[in-house]
Amino acid sequence: GDERTQAEAASQLMGYQFEIQNAELQAEQSNVDRITANMSLTIAQTGVAPFYYPAYAKLITKDGSFSIPSTVDLSALLPGEVLAVDFYLEDAPIDILQQKFLIEIQSDILLDGQKIMMPTVTQSTEISEITSIFWDIQCPYENTSILVGTSMFDSRTGIDCYCALDSHLYTKFGEQCAVPQ
Repeated sequence: GDERTQAEAASQLMGYQFEIQNAELQAEQSNVDRITANMSLTIAQTGVAPFYYPAYAKLITKDGSFSIPSTVDLSALLPGEVLAVDFYLEDAPIDILQQKFLIEIQSDILLDGQKIMMPTVTQSTEISEITSIFWDIQCPYENTSILVGTSMFDSRTGIDCYCALDSHLYTKFGEQCAVPQ
């Protein structure tokens, strides 16, 4: 009953706990459909004990089509410490930034089906879902928005315009498209 519930709650407070404090994106567009980017997470160990086995953060698109592992061992992160963990994308398709990334903590010590969950809730994290991040990059066009990496045909000019990282529309030759007001 209540005693068991209290004991379970207390035991959850006796170990490690990883939390995301910040997420940043630095990206450069190499051409109309490719980027090089660094996704950086600031991870804090807010528990009262370390995680004793090697553990690594990994970003995985929600649809599972793309993943980026880190090389930083989170077991070195002691209670009260904070660490920056970087995930690099080199020559990646720009539309990868339309995806939500789930943040998983992986370790060889975990059994099949086990997950290390974080208490961090972001604007893109759904209830009972693994903590996730999403960069909402869009280009305004008339009364709508175009997602980054997406093209649209401008019937007035007869030109395809592409939504870039800077939230502006460009031709495939890098010239800015005229956006009607």
